[in-house]
Amino acid sequence: SIDCKNFPAYVSAKARDYAAMREVRGAYRERGEGLDEAYVTVPKDLRYNPGAKPVKILGGVAKGRVCVWHDYGSKWNGKVAADCYLGPIKKGLKKTWPRRRSFKVLEDNDPTGFKSKQGIKAKKAAQISVFEIPPRSPDLSVMDYAIWRAINKKMRNQERKFPRSKRETRSAYRARLQRAALSLPKQSINKAIGSMKRRCQLIYKAKGGHIEEGGHHNLC
Repeated sequence: SIDCKNFPAYVSAKARDYAAMREVRGAYRERGEGLDEAYVTVPKDLRYNPGAKPVKILGGVAKGRVCVWHDYGSKWNGKVAADCYLGPIKKGLKKTWPRRRSFKVLEDNDPTGFKSKQGIKAKKAAQISVFEIPPRSPDLSVMDYAIWRAINKKMRNQERKFPRSKRETRSAYRARLQRAALSLPKQSINKAIGSMKRRCQLIYKAKGGHIEEGGHHNLC
């Protein structure tokens, strides 16, 4: 499973305070509402500038570990996606399965990069095929339903111990973010990956509708 994530760089005490108070916000959407502006545009009153550029990460997990971690550092587009398929993604897959010649990944339906012409061409060249999931299916991407949240949780737990005077550089924040990702326990990652079957069964039972989240099913 691979995915992209913009991590805000909370480098000051004030920014860390905001990060500690921030909660995941969302809304249930009916079928056909997925791209309505109210659901995809962040309201102005919820936007916050922590004072440093976000860290743009392409990440992926397999066999109990983070096998892809790449700071692509620029605007996500077809060329960047293509470079990632032929570079860090293929490298991570080869390291995980050194004897394989071809690979299959789970990714979302992002038209800008993953589904772009350049991205599709690069996947073919890298002998990477895709496990297709329905559009707008965060419940079926382990990166969305577990890994990104687990990394953020680790970061916030570390920051609670920081003195108020501490100010990180963006590069130090980025390095700490990578350490947090690479230190996720193998058992937790495998548990998150294993939850895919249960989620597919629940979505099938709900005929593509909403499924429960949280409770004792929380992962990582």
